[in-house]
Amino acid sequence: MNKKNREIHNVRNDWQESEVSEFYNIPLLELVFKASVVHNVYHKVGEVQVSSLLSVKTGGCIEDCAYCPQAARYSTEIKVHPLLSLETVVAAAQQAKEGGASRFCMGAAWREVRENKDFERVLEMVSAVNELGMEVCCTMGMLNESQAERLAQAGLYAYNHNLDTSPENYENIITTRTYNDRLETLSAVRKAGITVCCGGIVGLGETKLDRIKFLHRLATLPTHPQSVPINRLVPVKGTPLESQEELPFEEFLRTIAVARIIMPLSDVRLSAGRLELSDSEQALCFLAGANSVFSGNKLLTTPNPKFESDKQLFEKFGLITRKPFQKETNIESALKENRIEAHLANELAKRRSQGILRSLTILKEIEGTIDFFSNDYLGLAKSNGFGAYLEDGGKLLYQRGSTGSRLLSGNTNEAMELEEKIAHFHNAEAAILFNSGYDANLGLISSITTRHDVVFYDELCHRSMLDGLKLSYATNCVKFNHNDIDDLAKKLNFFNQKRVGNFFVLAEAVYSMDGDVSELQALVTLAEKYDAGVIVDEAHAIGVIGDNGVGLSQSLGLEKQILARIYTYGKAPAAHGASVVGSDNLRKFLINFSTPLIYSTALPRHSLATIDFFYDFLQTDEFERQKLKLVQNIQRFKRCEKCISENGFVLLKSYSPIQAIVVGDVQKARLISSMLEEKGIVVKPIVSPTVAIGKERLRVCLHSFNYEKEIDLLASLIKKALNK
Repeated sequence: MNKKNREIHNVRNDWQESEVSEFYNIPLLELVFKASVVHNVYHKVGEVQVSSLLSVKTGGCIEDCAYCPQAARYSTEIKVHPLLSLETVVAAAQQAKEGGASRFCMGAAWREVRENKDFERVLEMVSAVNELGMEVCCTMGMLNESQAERLAQAGLYAYNHNLDTSPENYENIITTRTYNDRLETLSAVRKAGITVCCGGIVGLGETKLDRIKFLHRLATLPTHPQSVPINRLVPVKGTPLESQEELPFEEFLRTIAVARIIMPLSDVRLSAGRLELSDSEQALCFLAGANSVFSGNKLLTTPNPKFESDKQLFEKFGLITRKPFQKETNIESALKENRIEAHLANELAKRRSQGILRSLTILKEIEGTIDFFSNDYLGLAKSNGFGAYLEDGGKLLYQRGSTGSRLLSGNTNEAMELEEKIAHFHNAEAAILFNSGYDANLGLISSITTRHDVVFYDELCHRSMLDGLKLSYATNCVKFNHNDIDDLAKKLNFFNQKRVGNFFVLAEAVYSMDGDVSELQALVTLAEKYDAGVIVDEAHAIGVIGDNGVGLSQSLGLEKQILARIYTYGKAPAAHGASVVGSDNLRKFLINFSTPLIYSTALPRHSLATIDFFYDFLQTDEFERQKLKLVQNIQRFKRCEKCISENGFVLLKSYSPIQAIVVGDVQKARLISSMLEEKGIVVKPIVSPTVAIGKERLRVCLHSFNYEKEIDLLASLIKKALNK
């Protein structure tokens, strides 16, 4: 499978409009083929869902939808009818079920759901149809979270609320409710756990670009709608669109195919206008990914294919109808007999539905791209200095690989000498090298604790620290509020009342997602009061904070009062590996009890030489120049704090290279990141579960090599993006 085909198989909520446009504009038969491939991956081939839609309250609507014959302001043949009786609705649902429908939809010509007797009757209808064993759907205008919750409790399976068209074309079609009103209703539906049915109408007189924007908006909702009805306008006499020219079938087919590609898990439903399609045209739509239809005499108020004619159509093309509540993708079907694989697939599906599924991507090397996302704070990753250092010092010897763990064949004079150099630089008795910062935290924390110990950790500690706790024997792991010394004091005091084992306190020097600095002086003073060992992760502080980049602990003169410091070499040092720095006893203990150290192949000589180079670099005038430039760049970026707050967002307080702009929304964070990347600036969005839901952000990383004009450009583009 080539790269392009791999891309279209991904379930994504971060499609760019340009990508949607690219799909829409490829040759029609190629587009249908691509859509068919995607459909066959995610859905049962030849399966179609049949739905039936009944107007339970007809006409008299106060809205001005230009296509709708039920609007009171238009002179159409539609007569106003009050809400149907429960018996009539149940009978219609039973008839639809006998006709092959698995979903029964009820539509009411209301602008919004109101808390009245009619709503109570609708709840009864939902409950009664649900008892028939059908998927129940409603489309009744806007509703709030409380109403959505009540519908869910009554047994509602789906709620239809279409976007209709592109945001740009929307006011040409409707003026009595806003686009945002529609989005808020969809949000209420999702929160209630009801599946979302959301699509629109093509052939309203919109442009091709409008259709592209409409599809893009659907595919970038927080989660893709579970079903996407695509309607082809049926002009009705008396409405403003009564004389609208018919949309060419080819454009309708393109809309179906692109919807399938960019929303691969959704059901794509052939809705209004199907009566005007020939059997062959419908077959092309099924081939392009449509897998659901509305069947029955009427679609609210417009003519629609009858159940019997659809049965004949399905038999003609070898299609089978889906039973209610039987939605199952090909992927799920293949995993049905494997419980473990099914569990993995379900967990991935949850993240996908939340819009937070991770994937590995490769940053395109584009000339002129500006780096505001990497941890290469001092620009050493691209420096030529390291190569010259190796050549001059002859640091690479006869053997590149380390060949084994430190306890077997992997220990070398270079490693031992480097550990002595690290310990001396950081004013400690000893140091021990690990293969990464993650390994160092995991290896230290999991081995040093016993089941009688209590570990107190800042709520924003690195994931590697938390995973170390998971592997430790400590039965009490206590989270305290971020940088809140009073909260830590209360919890230390509480557990001190019945203390048996040791206390440990975990913190970071610079917190990687907020960019703020630990209240380390106060934390260490408090820990000493309770005889607690302090462990500090200096990953984002080394090379950045203190004279010669020694890190936070040393810059405050606390190194002798801290049990262990972890220095990671993958950030500013632009190397690989990490060290745990502390007492000689600590070093010997880790050699004997830390399993990541004992059982991992040692760092190769090349990595040792890179770390060695970094420590020499920290003691040069060039480092001081780079650090000064970094500080100036941080101060320059902080000038845009006011414009960020004026737009309702938060730039977290930080004087480190990490500057976090909290936008509080997954899609907003990703959208702004994409907008910046289009201008050649790379800033990564950070979303759940790396940060808490509602704390989604842009993580701006500043460097010594960023030019002032680049920072000014970044600030201006962020301001522009936040305004949208």
